[in-house]
Amino acid sequence: MMCGIPAEGLKPFCLIFVPLFAIFDVYTAVVIQYVIVVITAFYGMYFCIKKITDSSVSSAITATIFAFLPVHSVYGNVVMGTPLLLFSVLKLREEKKKDKIIGVLGLIYYGLSTSMVLSGWAGLALILIAYFIFSWMNKKSEKWILVSFGILAIIYVLCNMDLFREVFASDSYVSHRVEFGLASDGQPFLKSFIGVLTNDSYVYEAETKHKFIFIPIAIAFILLLFIKRIRQYLQIYMYALACVLGLATVYAVLETKFICDIMKNLPGMLSSFNVSRVTYFLPGMMYILLGISCAAIIRSVKDKYYIFTYILVAILVIPSFFHIVKDEDGIFYQNINQINNGQGITGYITMRNLYSEELMTTIENAIGKDMSTYRIVNIGISPVASLMHGFYTIDGYSNNYSLEYKHTFREVVAEELELNDYNKAYFDLWGNRCYAFYHEWGNAYLLGNGFSGKITDLHLNFEKMKEMNCQYIFSAGEIMECEQYGLSFIGEFTNEESFWDIWVYEVFD
Repeated sequence: MMCGIPAEGLKPFCLIFVPLFAIFDVYTAVVIQYVIVVITAFYGMYFCIKKITDSSVSSAITATIFAFLPVHSVYGNVVMGTPLLLFSVLKLREEKKKDKIIGVLGLIYYGLSTSMVLSGWAGLALILIAYFIFSWMNKKSEKWILVSFGILAIIYVLCNMDLFREVFASDSYVSHRVEFGLASDGQPFLKSFIGVLTNDSYVYEAETKHKFIFIPIAIAFILLLFIKRIRQYLQIYMYALACVLGLATVYAVLETKFICDIMKNLPGMLSSFNVSRVTYFLPGMMYILLGISCAAIIRSVKDKYYIFTYILVAILVIPSFFHIVKDEDGIFYQNINQINNGQGITGYITMRNLYSEELMTTIENAIGKDMSTYRIVNIGISPVASLMHGFYTIDGYSNNYSLEYKHTFREVVAEELELNDYNKAYFDLWGNRCYAFYHEWGNAYLLGNGFSGKITDLHLNFEKMKEMNCQYIFSAGEIMECEQYGLSFIGEFTNEESFWDIWVYEVFD
């Protein structure tokens, strides 16, 4: 990929899942990782709610709903591991040695299955804030919360030694991130605050789907104010509510123009750091608040009338459950829909359709050379398909590759970028997608077999491509009169199982 990307550009998010991809094929590894993340979400939430409410029913209900949230399992437990993190810290504060061991193991697993860059820094900050708050409230040092911070910090440091070397060392490697300029210009505090609390899809990577959960939360609040028998839940309810409102407040502050301008002016890679990812903890905290609320409702009447509270809680949470499982963007819904109806009706891109192994093998055989002896570039096609098969590419996606290579690749696409202002800004001010975009197609890279566009005015630097040993172009559409560019047509390749219709061209020597 990208003529041999350095290790810094392929840093895995969650180290504990890396062995899966060494042991199993990619499809199996992805499924196993997804299952592990969902199991973590369920049991993390179950034991967390059970720990703070002692209600098995509330724990089971909340854990089930939480586990069905849309989850980007490629990020491991950065979103779904929040309840596990809280549970581990609470266990570490217990007196029994067994409880402390469980807490330590939970923290180690959480650290290895999350990312310091994506959310770990925020988790450490939240633990540190909790230490100071509870130490002040209890008039003594909460040393075990501080120990939790230390354990997690050590894990993140050990897992990210190369990143720290990259940031603080004075060697020759310079990341392309130093040229980031697509950061947000900021927005009003109130807009962000209200948006993240009312829009359950406000943060793409951390969708809360909380449209209906505020109903039982509000009912529980009223009950807590007027029913003494459940007053023991009031304190933890207020803690959880304060966390939700606090996270929303922090996010809104970080999204203001004042903070965004400060971030833009920070030196080097720090200017590209996304501090608003503190919202990754919002889904977990919202559903912890739901679990406490359900427990309060269940315990709100005398034991002999408990059946009525169970019925009430069921009535209150069923809308949330259906809202999540029937979400058209959710993985659960998409998988069931795909199984029931097939790709012809759903139109989904499956992994096998995307990677198209059979099609790529056909193209490899048509070229007829050892793939390691030449490189290719894709136009309108995600490089992942050719890379997964084993083709060597000059393009690729990376959130941290060398600035030198970005400038080298830009020589190939410079004229194309000048013909499309959006693509120029997209590459120059971001550049994670180091792709060869055709100016008339915008920054499209998933142009499948239903696409009928053609390339009539191609402006790539073919001499620079030859210097990079790029001998072939894989295009999502036909390059008209390809000979004028010094290209020869190899063939058009597609099949019923593939997402792609690929036009292959050879660059003349």
